[in-house]
Amino acid sequence: MPDDTNILYSTNNELRIFNIQKGTTTTFAKTPGKAYWLRWSPSGDRLRFTVLDPLTHAYSLWELTLKDPTPKQLLIHWREPSDNCCGVWGADGSFIFQSIHNNESDLWLLPRNSRSTAKQLTNGPFWFESPTASPVENRLFFIGVSERTNVQVFNAVTRGFRPAPPFLHDAQEIDNSRNNQWVAWVDGAGKLWRARTDGSDKLQLTPDMMTVYMGRWSPDGTRIALIARTAGQPWQLYIVQSDGGHLEQLLKEPQNDTDPTWSPDGRSIMFGRMPLYLGGEESPWGLRTLNLETHQVKTLPGSGMFSPHWSPDGRYILALTKDQKGLLLFDMQTHEWTKLHAGGESEDRFFSNPSWSADGRAVYVQDTRDIQEPILRISVPDGHVEEICTLQNFLSNNAVDYTFVGLTAQDIPLVRTRVNGDIYSLTFPVH
Repeated sequence: MPDDTNILYSTNNELRIFNIQKGTTTTFAKTPGKAYWLRWSPSGDRLRFTVLDPLTHAYSLWELTLKDPTPKQLLIHWREPSDNCCGVWGADGSFIFQSIHNNESDLWLLPRNSRSTAKQLTNGPFWFESPTASPVENRLFFIGVSERTNVQVFNAVTRGFRPAPPFLHDAQEIDNSRNNQWVAWVDGAGKLWRARTDGSDKLQLTPDMMTVYMGRWSPDGTRIALIARTAGQPWQLYIVQSDGGHLEQLLKEPQNDTDPTWSPDGRSIMFGRMPLYLGGEESPWGLRTLNLETHQVKTLPGSGMFSPHWSPDGRYILALTKDQKGLLLFDMQTHEWTKLHAGGESEDRFFSNPSWSADGRAVYVQDTRDIQEPILRISVPDGHVEEICTLQNFLSNNAVDYTFVGLTAQDIPLVRTRVNGDIYSLTFPVH
């Protein structure tokens, strides 16, 4: 804090003050969601921060003062719908922040003492983020990244990547049918599509008003389970016919669901809750199974985790721990959880996007804690680890980062890359 004797931090839906000398903690303010990116004004009497709504996942800017620690929202009804976040103070008391609108991200400036009228500083063509202001002059430093993404397929012979088929160029999540004749994917606009593996018979399965997070084929290939939402609503579980038929919402809950996975007989779907950084501190943990015939929901014993994945043969349930540092297996025969060892201490890892191999003998997963963000193949159940590829495989393609988005029918990793990232600066006018 400005007095250099206390530390302000955020936890749950509170801002708390830790007194360094006394070792005591007191509540400073209640926040309407998860607060982060805390920034004091140059004068030290005003705090501005970003709030993530745990239900709608909307980002907004708020402020409070030392005299009045009641949070008040900035930019109400401004450029709706938009996500505003990650602001910093300029040396003159102005405030620069990131605003995401219509899938574009630019930097805007709130003049000194203004709470509602902003001026645009950047206007494409990149995705601008992470502003940092000079403390002595009106100069801003920030990152600009091309949001043009490319889906690519790993080549084990050349140890490089080649472009995926054109119809998958902007895919965010990819899933193959069990018979390997069809592929489903979520595009950059959040729409769910399906096509044959050669790109023919392409069909959009969800309406434009809906945003899809992921889709998973049923074992018989006739249905796709998906997580989707409409504006301002939580992520919910749906089923859609793969031929473009009826879209059915399975549960209506005021909570965020995620990661649907089919039982081998296609009669049940297991799903989880969003992790803390998406779903909010109060979301209950646990893996749940929905019986599609009886509509009964049961919780898997001992499953204080998320991101379930049923193995193709039905023997195991793979899940991520809350902190994403561990991978666990639930044996459907013994009804016991065991750790899928990843070679060395899993505390050094941060797992994301696990996927079963087609034969169920291995799990593919990305470790995003490692600076090279490797994709690993972990044998089941012995836990042997094989590194398949890393960020180094993209040096010739100017990749800024990459994300594991699925496997081909032959268990070859598919990844999405972002390219052309640089650090920029600009001088903004004094207000």
